[in-house]
Amino acid sequence: MSLVRRLVLAVVALLAVALPAEHAYAQPALPFYVAVTWNEPRAHFLDNAFNELSSFGLNDRNPNGVGASATLIYSGHFSNSSIVAYNYAGVEQFRFSDATRLSNLQGLAYTGAEVAAASGGDTHFFDALTGAYTRSFANSGSTVEGLALHSGLLWELGDQIIGRNLATGATVTSFANAAASCVFGGTGLASGGAGALAIACENGAWYRVSDVDGSVLATGNNGLDMYGLTTISAATVVPEPASIVLMAIGLGALGGVTARRRRSA
Repeated sequence: MSLVRRLVLAVVALLAVALPAEHAYAQPALPFYVAVTWNEPRAHFLDNAFNELSSFGLNDRNPNGVGASATLIYSGHFSNSSIVAYNYAGVEQFRFSDATRLSNLQGLAYTGAEVAAASGGDTHFFDALTGAYTRSFANSGSTVEGLALHSGLLWELGDQIIGRNLATGATVTSFANAAASCVFGGTGLASGGAGALAIACENGAWYRVSDVDGSVLATGNNGLDMYGLTTISAATVVPEPASIVLMAIGLGALGGVTARRRRSA
């Protein structure tokens, strides 16, 4: 039997012994979305069905948009025209403000090297690490209540849902807003996974809609006053302590097998 196969079998055997039978195939719910709430300023980690998993407090009031990179969560604040960056443990890393361009902040999205913020009739872009202003383009107006990066387009939540070219702001597609009956026509927008967008409302209602025609794929209510929504990557999720322990045991076993192999050679 090859060394590689022996090592794999050793890890599998260790995991089978370490995990109780009833949990051997259990998969913990992973965060899929982050929503921010207005009345009690918090960032809430939600699973793919919008169930709350955990949360942390925000350091400013009236959050009105949220974006996320692999390492940072950005909350945009209506009351003081600011954007605050936190790590995934909820520790503030830095902040920046712009009394002119963020004076009516209504939506936020992380777009790669930039953070996009909808304010008034424009969407403004800022360097994601320094907060320096980089550029702007016109949006559909003061009815914009959310931004989301999805399938290469920057999407707006307003009277309609509009997908724009990220570089130029040109309209690529648009369709009816399924959350039009919510206050403000919804208060958060995010990628909903392949072929879908997700809309959040201030009364806890949520919708997952087709990114082709806006038809409703699923809906529900989690009771949170969501005033911003974003999608996060599973790659950003920190393993649970038990998983780390099992990983350490497995690596130790690999080292032991390798050492024995070398001594016997």
